[in-house]
Amino acid sequence: MPHFFFHYTSEGQRYEDTIGSDFSSLEAAYIDTCRAALEMSVEKLKIRKDPKADAFEIAGADGTPLMDVPFGEVLVVGRPSFRAPKRRIDQAIQDAERKVQRSRVLRAELQANCARVRATLESIQRTLGR
Repeated sequence: MPHFFFHYTSEGQRYEDTIGSDFSSLEAAYIDTCRAALEMSVEKLKIRKDPKADAFEIAGADGTPLMDVPFGEVLVVGRPSFRAPKRRIDQAIQDAERKVQRSRVLRAELQANCARVRATLESIQRTLGR
């Protein structure tokens, strides 16, 4: 099950989530984050503080930011939209493409190393067979 971290920003302070939680998907994490934002907003309103500037950042298990959840967006009447910021999606795609390319390079290097080891072993076997 994917692991997510929920970093909270309020009144210019950022609070890092060092424990995180498991959710079945980013969408499930987002929905739970919206619920938490609503609950926290009620508490802030009770003490006459404006929660609209507060926000959660949902990060993946590797710490990569996946999406922002501004309280102001959650507090809008109607259903909040599930969307990851386009720039983060584009960045994630670029990161994945770089990893795929790096994997291809490493695979080719590994195949070349295996071929050299096989050649060395064959040479040793021929030498021992004499």
